[in-house]
Amino acid sequence: MGDNSDLAHVLAVVAQAMAAEEDFTSVIVRACRFAVETIEACDHADVMVIAPGGGLTVPAATDWVGIRVVSFEEEFAEGPCVDAFRTGTTIDVPELTTEERWPRFISRCVAETPVRSCVGVPLLLGDRPIGAFDLYAGRPHAFHDEDRAAAALFATHAAIAIAAARQRVDFKQALASRDVIGQAKGILMAESKITADEAFDVLRQASQRLNQKLTAVARAIVDGNATS
Repeated sequence: MGDNSDLAHVLAVVAQAMAAEEDFTSVIVRACRFAVETIEACDHADVMVIAPGGGLTVPAATDWVGIRVVSFEEEFAEGPCVDAFRTGTTIDVPELTTEERWPRFISRCVAETPVRSCVGVPLLLGDRPIGAFDLYAGRPHAFHDEDRAAAALFATHAAIAIAAARQRVDFKQALASRDVIGQAKGILMAESKITADEAFDVLRQASQRLNQKLTAVARAIVDGNATS
């Protein structure tokens, strides 16, 4: 990476490109690819993001190396990406073969992948971690100060794009849920000659009785598959 003006220009282009992606997974994939293209030492990358239940999930990686390494982090619940998320700080691993943290993760990573150094960078919204980047290199001591600085700036832009993409997904799902519930209420009102409030109570009671989400019950009614 060149001087600060070059980096600022590249990151502005990256941010615009990620923001243009509508699909959540597409934003993550784009972010991984841009990480390799933007950060000079980076050969492979993956992203972990916080799932609705509070755990970490891995929507995308650049290639099999990223997928393999992050699978070890998931399996053992340890590693640079996991620690970057938990601490909200950058985790530097200059040399995997001499690293003493996360012994199970390191053992598998060294034995089964070409990765020899890596950096875990938190994805932060304010001071709240929403996930983390794993950046990998095939040689030890690959990431220098300017690489880590570029990674931190990149992660700031990526976090905003990822959070915006998730909000779009949540908004679309909320609209879809509201629409299907409204349609189901309309069907019940027409067929049973009841009010909107009464129709909603019917849906709510069916949801509790069947142990299904309200939206699922409404969808069954709309699709003509309601269970009495």
